Amino acid sequence: GNFSRILRHNGLGCCIDKPYAPHDFMLKLQELGCVSEVDAYRYWNMGTGMLLVAHPNRVPEVLSFLHKKGLEAKICGTVVKEPSMTLHSRGLYAQRIQQ
Repeated sequence: GNFSRILRHNGLGCCIDKPYAPHDFMLKLQELGCVSEVDAYRYWNMGTGMLLVAHPNRVPEVLSFLHKKGLEAKICGTVVKEPSMTLHSRGLYAQRIQQ
């Protein structure tokens, strides 16, 4: 997706090791359609609305700001120096996806 393209353009990658849990209806769609874990995350993001990158020193401030605005936010992973993406999925066929 766009997130990985932007990171790779800058020679970076990410490890998303704590993604949000998908909604139950997404798991049901995945089951009914026999949708692979890779495709489910590629096309639906499995319920993750937005990813935001912040400098590690600013994370507490950013999270506090978002929470005060009534938004749900958490640390889902980290940016890494290698131009690859690792996702620890939480879909119907949970697995570690490396791209």
